[in-house]
Amino acid sequence: MAEYGGYGGAPDTTAAPYGSGPEYSSYGGGRMDESEPRGFFHHDKKPGHEHHHEQPHRFDQENVGGGYGEQQQQSGYHSRPGGGGGSAHEEVFKIVCEANPSYYLTDRGGELVLAPGNESNPHQQWYKDTRHSSKKDKEGFPGFSLINKASGLALYHDDKKDKVYLKPYDANDTNESFLWSQSADVGHGYQCIRPFTDVHLNLDAYRGDKEHGGVKDGTNVILHKWNKQENQKWKILPITSTGAYGAEAQSYGTSAAYGGGQGQSYGQQTVKLSCEARPDYYVTVRGDSVVLAASEESDPRQEWFQDNKLAANMKDESGSPAFVLINKATQKALQHGEKEFDKVRVVSLHGDRPDESVLWTLSADVGKGYRCLRPVGNIHLNLDASHGDEKHGGVHDGTELILFKWLKRENQKWRLTYV
Repeated sequence: MAEYGGYGGAPDTTAAPYGSGPEYSSYGGGRMDESEPRGFFHHDKKPGHEHHHEQPHRFDQENVGGGYGEQQQQSGYHSRPGGGGGSAHEEVFKIVCEANPSYYLTDRGGELVLAPGNESNPHQQWYKDTRHSSKKDKEGFPGFSLINKASGLALYHDDKKDKVYLKPYDANDTNESFLWSQSADVGHGYQCIRPFTDVHLNLDAYRGDKEHGGVKDGTNVILHKWNKQENQKWKILPITSTGAYGAEAQSYGTSAAYGGGQGQSYGQQTVKLSCEARPDYYVTVRGDSVVLAASEESDPRQEWFQDNKLAANMKDESGSPAFVLINKATQKALQHGEKEFDKVRVVSLHGDRPDESVLWTLSADVGKGYRCLRPVGNIHLNLDASHGDEKHGGVHDGTELILFKWLKRENQKWRLTYV
């Protein structure tokens, strides 16, 4: 293999995040190590609750977990009278616990429990309302609400500390008891889900750890201090079965045609893409080129619509769902090549079935919430900020983007920030 700009020989691919373990398929597979976030400290044991707890505390903002644990959807949720909250066009999620990922968070007659998972069961489907995400918890993480699709009831916490309720939800209600936040990654892409007003408490599958018998049908969900066990670690994952979405797609900000029929629109989220090598620089369109450039708050050339509908339910070999990234300013899609050193460009889309050259997927978390962004047809290539690592000068204004094999360097690690 040709030497990559002085990288010094063939890259080390032994630790590439390309595993395909079924429980991590939505994150591109690949177990990460279980190193705990910085700043853990111990709490005294709570009377009446047997297992010891510690709290992940004061996370740096850079450590925001990735994944959909971490991915905040621009849902635009509106509750409807009479339950059955939200539109059938909004993205729907399942919520799973590491203690047993085959059990899903469930509204069972107004009580919050874990039950055997069924993606088509609306009592196990949740909308994520992030319209109040401008509110940050004491550690700087954005707030959101979780609303059950079947009942329209939302997760609610109050001053009783250990109880989680399901209550009717009004999207215009500013009551922070409906708001939750997520911690940094606590291992394998899982995060803590905690009350927005008290990050020292965590959603807890009661006695769901191995020591106390594990998760079973009907396991109650409560709040408790952190104990570093699997029954307090959660993922909020998109449901990919077509029955969960309805027949049409919801537009989240534009009705541009993207080269298709007049006024055609798609289901989207707006994101900005940054690299660990220099997080204050964003992927930016300049002409038909794609480069990294200093952050400009209102520059549409740095904003992208992450469109899952155009990918037509395609997945890569590890099971990660594909998506298209469409630039807000140009309405052109991010296009990859087929081999190392191929430059990344933008191209116009035609019709409603784009070819694989504009389809991308995300790997598992490769540290601090960053992931690899790779072509759907070849997950062994990665989006790479050319010569953007410290050894080769770092990222600067105009750094080009290419494809290259995994080198475990910061210039290949990316974060999608939802705006």
